[in-house]
Amino acid sequence: MRRLIFASLLVIVLSVLSVSAAYGVASGPADLDTWVNVNSPTTAYGTDVHLWTRGDTNVCNTSWRTYLKWDLSDIANPGDIANAQLKLWVNGSTGDWTSTRTVSLFQVTDDSWTNATTWSTSPPPGTLIQTVGKSDPLDGAISNEYLTFSGANLVSYLQAQAAGDDVASFAVVMTGDCTAGTVGLRFDSIDKAGGIPPTLEITNPNSVTLRAMDSDGTSARVWILAGVALLLGAGVIALSVIRRRRTAN
Repeated sequence: MRRLIFASLLVIVLSVLSVSAAYGVASGPADLDTWVNVNSPTTAYGTDVHLWTRGDTNVCNTSWRTYLKWDLSDIANPGDIANAQLKLWVNGSTGDWTSTRTVSLFQVTDDSWTNATTWSTSPPPGTLIQTVGKSDPLDGAISNEYLTFSGANLVSYLQAQAAGDDVASFAVVMTGDCTAGTVGLRFDSIDKAGGIPPTLEITNPNSVTLRAMDSDGTSARVWILAGVALLLGAGVIALSVIRRRRTAN
């Protein structure tokens, strides 16, 4: 009976490892982030603890925008990128968000920008990836929640960059209607101690060590080990029950 239980546990554990390896998710913070301000066109904000995107006037003319960059060099097979999410933690807002305001994610083809980049030297946003809406009808403010971008356009862009120069750059821009005046969102940056930095999550069906941002597969292995621990715990309980029954008999 013991051999049968241990054999069953071994099969289940191997199955867990197999399934985990087949659906690896790698995630990690941006390698570089900054924001730029049209009202201070020669000022660099590359070490700021916050990032901003803001629109002024009723047509939401962009006055502040955020730039993000990730290194994709450890993606062995770009075609294996199945899904992706780009997430920014909103820690505050300006203006009235009672009505839905829209924020857009754009490709940035020029990856040469750095922490020293200013509005005057920043590359222009390129092709639109996705536009999402945010609102809070109760108090008109946004805070302590994620702004998340995803979808086929994001996956395609990441695949193309991983197959090309291995760098993916993005711009986050206020778009749409800002009739309430100056409207913006503030995010945690990678420089904020104890903050929640901009994060890219990539699902790869063939690897749990997708890239350097999760090169040790920590998140995947934690899940695997937790499952193994639960299974072994169940086995110990089963053996204890068997021993008690034998003792009772």
